[in-house]
Amino acid sequence: MEDIARIGRIGVLAVGLGIGAAAAALPGTASADPFSPFDPNDFATSVDGLGIGAAMAAAPETASAIPASFDPNDFAISVGGITLFQVGTATATSGMGDIAIADGANSRAVADDGFGDFASADGTGSIAVAGSDAANATGNNFDSASAAGDGSVADAGFTGSFDSASAAGTGSVAFAGVNGSFDSAGAAGNDALAEAGAGTVAAPANFDFASDLANLTTIPSIAEALAEHGSGDLAFVLDPFGLIGSQAEAGFGGSFDLAGALGDNLTVDSILTDFILHIAPLF
Repeated sequence: MEDIARIGRIGVLAVGLGIGAAAAALPGTASADPFSPFDPNDFATSVDGLGIGAAMAAAPETASAIPASFDPNDFAISVGGITLFQVGTATATSGMGDIAIADGANSRAVADDGFGDFASADGTGSIAVAGSDAANATGNNFDSASAAGDGSVADAGFTGSFDSASAAGTGSVAFAGVNGSFDSAGAAGNDALAEAGAGTVAAPANFDFASDLANLTTIPSIAEALAEHGSGDLAFVLDPFGLIGSQAEAGFGGSFDLAGALGDNLTVDSILTDFILHIAPLF
């Protein structure tokens, strides 16, 4: 039940951070966040059908961010739409010109609905999607997704091209290229979250970058780097051994914004307008 509670935390975190008393208790707060972060559980359930909630709930509680070792009993490879090898509960699906590799019980790798996509899922219940596995999707090219760790999730290029997502660590989540291209998200650490390039059809979010290095030894309440709802935004968290966690958000109605958190117990927002720069605790 603790894993399920942590998943629900992602969807309500922005609301909790909006409470004045809570924000005041966090040093380095630049502004309140009127937006809710992209919810990977709702996205997967309603749009992509990945089943992220079940995969992450099945992951064991652990304080290790080291990816799982090779599992020869659950392994699958698919290249160019052809399954070359499959054993156990691991599954791999690919399209023309794509490569998908899955390793671990109930792991799933999808590289499809585009050309030149690559997906790698390593760990129990891990999920990696490059391009898209939505019905009738096309044009999601040269995307790369890597999920390494039990219950980790990486999704790149759901509606975009040249996107990359990398998640390493138990329950880590990285999303890049939801209505955007040339976006990159990297999450390293237990339950770390990175999102880049979540735009709309009318206003794509391109060239966004999010990096979250946190929670290598613990699982604190917050560990998020979000660069989305704008273009040319950059958000990063560097908090590998924090006990509370930090959050950085850039974009959300602005473009060419930068938000960085260097340390623990920090909330940094560069949002709503263009060319905003905040890095805590420096400036």
